Amino acid sequence: MLRSGGRYHLLCVSDEQPGHVGPRRTSRAFIHAAFVEGWEVEAIEPAELEITMPPGALRAWHPTIVRR
Repeated sequence: MLRSGGRYHLLCVSDEQPGHVGPRRTSRAFIHAAFVEGWEVEAIEPAELEITMPPGALRAWHPTIVRR
């Protein structure tokens, strides 16, 4: 359990990643909706996940979420 004021970092594939094959895409709106009660989404930064298969990187989100 994360204490009040603690930060939770998440890394997930972005809905801005082209195509439909591979991991589920996640939108900023979904992240906000998932952390409504008892949390504050402090930031959602664009990121890239480096992978060994083509295309070499996936567009991702790196949210910082604070426990209230």
